[in-house]
Amino acid sequence: DRVSHAGSRRTGYLETSLVKYAGQQIAVIGAGSSGKAAARLARAHGAVVTLADSGTSDSLRNLVTELAAEEIDVRIAEDAFVADPSCCEFCVVSPGIDPASRLAQHFSRAGVRLISEIEFGFQNSSVPVVAITGTNGKTTTTELTSEIFNAVGLKSVPCGNYGVAYCDVIRGSEVYDVHIVEVSSFQLELIESFRPVTSVWMNFAPDHLDRHPTVAAYRDAKLRMFENQNAGDCAVVNAADIPSSISAGKVTFSAFGLD
Repeated sequence: DRVSHAGSRRTGYLETSLVKYAGQQIAVIGAGSSGKAAARLARAHGAVVTLADSGTSDSLRNLVTELAAEEIDVRIAEDAFVADPSCCEFCVVSPGIDPASRLAQHFSRAGVRLISEIEFGFQNSSVPVVAITGTNGKTTTTELTSEIFNAVGLKSVPCGNYGVAYCDVIRGSEVYDVHIVEVSSFQLELIESFRPVTSVWMNFAPDHLDRHPTVAAYRDAKLRMFENQNAGDCAVVNAADIPSSISAGKVTFSAFGLD
């Protein structure tokens, strides 16, 4: 119901201004699917884009040539650290890049604001978001949720941590009623305004401690999914693990169904 009443926000990317970042220098770090998607979205909005990755693989070397044709400057290996980061308006961080990494710190120490790819996508879209997270089961839930929306006539697409990169969906020509976004702790670490109309908390168990310093830090990163919601939004949460400090209206579920 919250999605169906969000019609004023239901616009496609091609209906938005293509010069939002005209002439601004924007850095994107991490040249995986999310990083490439963010770089292309920034370039489509007129930005001068540098895509940086400290890796040295053959696929990255090929990417230098591939994206040069799209007027995106790709810098790899030690060249990723050459550009003056202080010229950048902000830096979009791919989920595979740790904010504590040398490359991310190259920008943040220069005072450049770091945001995640889903934050950058959200800032450039007016389509309502259903966000789904959890240590287990989030991909299946994301797929099923998208199928349910489509079955009732609300065009949706599963994206984010599963399926197509979120920024690619936003840059594309398809117009959706709702984006079903699987979000990981890595994607949520650097959000600012990301606000789902409905958020889904599947479950929680210790994981990703190679990236997060503690279990509490991992949980806190996932909980950021709720921080910008208000009483008009909805949070669907596991009855066995109800996070505190949720401002959205809560609906709980368990093995017996929704409460």
